[in-house]
Amino acid sequence: MKTSRFISKILGLVYFGAGLGYLVSADHYQTMLEDFISRPSYVLMLTAYLIIIGGIAIIEFHNIWKGLWRSAITFIGWYAAIWGVILLVFPNFYEGFGDLVEARAYYTIGGALAVLIGLYFGYYGFVWKESGAN
Repeated sequence: MKTSRFISKILGLVYFGAGLGYLVSADHYQTMLEDFISRPSYVLMLTAYLIIIGGIAIIEFHNIWKGLWRSAITFIGWYAAIWGVILLVFPNFYEGFGDLVEARAYYTIGGALAVLIGLYFGYYGFVWKESGAN
């Protein structure tokens, strides 16, 4: 339970903060993502390693498929680990995101979705009290 709440707090703040950033500072994030896509491959490789490490850490300490919010945490861990491997195996995969990154709707829809995900995990990490729990 403590691990679930801890990871939920992290995911809540990261998603909420990134979502607000996308909504409030879309121009900055657009420039940043365009720069990321055009960077040398070692930047993408380092990013893939970090994504895999984060995903494996979640899987190792929270491989729980019980309840929707706990299963969502585990799903994100598996998704991150698999996504990181995909980026290592297919390093040119990001080149196809150029048009998407230029679309303003990407930041509006993505930001709103990230804020909602952040609120969801934030609720379970910071507010929710399981009946009978300390």
